[in-house]
Amino acid sequence: MSIKNILIILKTNFISFLFCYSLFSYGKIIKICADENEQIPYIIISEGSLKGIEIEIIDEALKDPILKEKYKYEIDVMPWARCLDSAKKGIYDGTINASYTEERAEFLNYPPQSGKNEKKPCSSDYKLYCGGYLVITQRNEKYEFDGNKKNLPIPVRVSRGYSVFKELEEIYKENLDIGKSDIVNVQKMLRDKIGSVVAYIAFQNKINKIKNVKNKVKVNEVPYVMKSYFIPFSKESKIPKQDIDKIWENIKKINQNENKMKKMYEKYSKYI
Repeated sequence: MSIKNILIILKTNFISFLFCYSLFSYGKIIKICADENEQIPYIIISEGSLKGIEIEIIDEALKDPILKEKYKYEIDVMPWARCLDSAKKGIYDGTINASYTEERAEFLNYPPQSGKNEKKPCSSDYKLYCGGYLVITQRNEKYEFDGNKKNLPIPVRVSRGYSVFKELEEIYKENLDIGKSDIVNVQKMLRDKIGSVVAYIAFQNKINKIKNVKNKVKVNEVPYVMKSYFIPFSKESKIPKQDIDKIWENIKKINQNENKMKKMYEKYSKYI
C-alpha cells in the first residue's frame, strides 16, 4: 500500500473519530415546544430567550449526572395547536405545559399521577405547575362566574388546542367561537360587546400590560378550572423510556424540595 493511500485512510479515520467525539460530547438534543404566549412567571420570553420557573425546573431535572452526559435540550415557542401537532408527528420530543386529556394521551406519554391516576386537581408530584383557565367578561357585565360552567355569557370564546375546548364544545355547540389566541378572543368580545372568554390563567398578567384592554374587561375571581400541567413526551420520540422516567422522577424530587421551590418563586416574584 502506498504512503498516499495510508494517509488517506488515516485522514478518513480521524474525521470519523472527530464526528463520533462530537456526538458524544454534545449528546442528543431533546426538542421541546411550548406555547408562544408567555406564562408569567413560569415561562417568560425575553429578548429571544426563555426563562422562568418551569425552565429552571427542566434545567435542574436534566442536570442529573446520567442525563447531563447524554442530552442537551432546546425549546421552541409556537402556536399551541401547532406544538401539539408537531409532538404528535414526532417533530418534537415533548411539550411544556400540557394538561392531561384522553385525546392527547393517544399521542403523548404522561408521567405517573396524571389523568385518572391523579387523586385531585393539582396533586401530582410530577407536575410543572398548577394552573388552569379563567373566565373573562366585559367590565360593565353584571355577570359573575360562580362555578356553573353552563351559564357563561354567549358566545363563549376559547383558543384552538386548549384542553377545555372539548368540554366547552359539548356545552355551547354553535355558541362556541374558536379563536387563534386569548388576546384575539378578548378583542373580539370587546368589539362585539357581547359574550365571554375562557382564557389560560397566565393570560391575566398580559391583560394588565395592555392599556386599551385592561380597563375594559373583568377577570372573574372564581377560575373556570384548575389542573396540573406536565411535560409529556411524544410517543414518536426516540428518547429511551428509562431516560424519560428519570426526567420525571427528577421533577418530582424538585417539587418535593420546598426550599428549592421557594427560592425559584422568590426569584421570579418581580415578574408577577
